[in-house]
Amino acid sequence: MPSSDDDATPIDPELLDARPVGVATPEPASSFVEVIVNISPTTQRTWSIQRPVVSRHSAYLRAACDSSSSISLDLTSDSLTLAALQNFIDFSHSSIYSVNKRAAGHHIVQTHLQSWVLGAKLEAPTYQTAALQELYTWIEPLARAVNGSVADSPIRVEDVDFVCRRTQEGCVLRALVFDAVAAHWTQQDAINIGTNLVRKSTREAAPEPGPQPTEVLTWTGLYNKYPDFRKRISSSLKVQDSQRTCLLRPVTDYIAGKTGMQEEEFVSEGTVSSFFGMRPRASRGGGHMRSPSHRRRSSSASSEGSQRGRSRERQVGENEYMNLEDA
Repeated sequence: MPSSDDDATPIDPELLDARPVGVATPEPASSFVEVIVNISPTTQRTWSIQRPVVSRHSAYLRAACDSSSSISLDLTSDSLTLAALQNFIDFSHSSIYSVNKRAAGHHIVQTHLQSWVLGAKLEAPTYQTAALQELYTWIEPLARAVNGSVADSPIRVEDVDFVCRRTQEGCVLRALVFDAVAAHWTQQDAINIGTNLVRKSTREAAPEPGPQPTEVLTWTGLYNKYPDFRKRISSSLKVQDSQRTCLLRPVTDYIAGKTGMQEEEFVSEGTVSSFFGMRPRASRGGGHMRSPSHRRRSSSASSEGSQRGRSRERQVGENEYMNLEDA
């Protein structure tokens, strides 16, 4: 006899919605990734960033976040700061290159140099290009003037040392910085590299009183230490002050990766204009540079310097470089 509906065993409603036994449901991937950065053995910081943001401009971070929920960056050997990382993260969010000018120890040239070096490490060419363009806007005005000198240049000896330690010979950043130094300096600055004025100002910056640093950076020291920097400065020894403005190439050349030195055997202003298609400017541009009252050369001083320069050239002859010793 068939059973009635009253005799049927009721089914628990929860069992109807239960997942099949033995089938595991994968956890949804987090949309955030942790970026753990070591700046020094005792300094670490962690950012939690959305995956699309962290991988937007960096091939290195893109590959890392695809395979892990956290990324560890060790920058202890790169002399980079937390501010440099924060600038890159800000760029990742907005795609607008802007640096924090209120960061501790901020120096405009050093900040852009660090941005470029960090971009190379993170395989972020767009970021490198943005940093290079911004750096160029700060170093071009004095290079295009005819009345600058080593004392006026925004590029410090420690900036050149940083570039030389963190990049390889032939790197476009080295070419840009070396060209800018040569263009900023007078002919006499190039001939008398490592003068008492430069060495004195560098040593006075050391902490007093107390132990002195083991190595005091000087232009002469860099000249003797880095062959490509020595070659660049030596190649400009015969370039007169009125012609040195052309030692810095257009920014598009550096973006294109051109690192070869420009022809520098100039004999007249007409040669410079015809070769480069430009004329040196008679006054300094850029509001961030010093006012005319701070200009360090008069026409008579330039004439006297040129005479000393010609005398020095005869002593140097055709040698590739002068090996100078620190005083």
